[in-house]
Amino acid sequence: MTDSPRDIVPADTLSPTLSPVKPAAPVNDKTLIQSLSRALDILEILANRPGPLRLQEIAVGCGLNSSTCHHLLNTLVYRGYVHRQDDNRTYQLGSRLLELAQGNSGSFDLVTESLPELRRLSHAMDETVLLAAFSGSNLTIMTRQEPKDNERGIAIGDISAAAHATAVGKAMLAWLPEPQIARVVADRGLTLFTGKTIDSLTTLLESLRQIRRHGFALEDEEYKPGISGIACALRGESGEVLGALGCILPTDEADTVRLQQLRRTLCDSAALLSRRFVRRAEPDTRQPRR
Repeated sequence: MTDSPRDIVPADTLSPTLSPVKPAAPVNDKTLIQSLSRALDILEILANRPGPLRLQEIAVGCGLNSSTCHHLLNTLVYRGYVHRQDDNRTYQLGSRLLELAQGNSGSFDLVTESLPELRRLSHAMDETVLLAAFSGSNLTIMTRQEPKDNERGIAIGDISAAAHATAVGKAMLAWLPEPQIARVVADRGLTLFTGKTIDSLTTLLESLRQIRRHGFALEDEEYKPGISGIACALRGESGEVLGALGCILPTDEADTVRLQQLRRTLCDSAALLSRRFVRRAEPDTRQPRR
């Protein structure tokens, strides 16, 4: 395996205080819907910042009180346009905007479609299972499922800049065109999270070539000490990257036999979900009965 991380930067220090957004049109324009304009301000602020933001930062940037901003964020989270991080205190863009941009608005909801299989996997493998996707250049955990009676509570924090250091990130990068890989690296960098983290584009591209060859990605303390992972990409009918299915576990439990077991199970589930997504995305060409 070839990945690792450094301790996560506390959410409080992720970004400086934002200056308020300048309205695109006069606020006294009676043709505008104020709540919609405010929601768009939130999306623009999140899009213009490289990492997750706290509620107070977003509120200040939009010129809103915290209560109003919180209600707007809850709505955007519910609709998938904003993702609330595991710490429940920071926010970043969700996958829904990317789906709309790619013309997939009516095809499927990645989390909803994947959740039953994720739950089954976490119980069957007795490991923490992740569903991840890109939101622009940011790597996002869409959801995670824990096995029953799980007491380990593996914390991984913000992975938005860790596509090169995590199994789920590398599993997706491996199937992206090189210009997109270069864009992710240019936007997010190759942060050295641990001594095992990939820190050069040449090394990363070679690692991704091996992942394409073998069909899965491994993570060996590249993002966080003591944590290993394995992941497979979820792909659409045309080969486009939809997300990644992976699991994380303590490195001292990630021996060769265990990883082989997890690989077979994850690859089978990733193939199953990819086929399901293709079927959901196909238009219904059947003629209605007369």
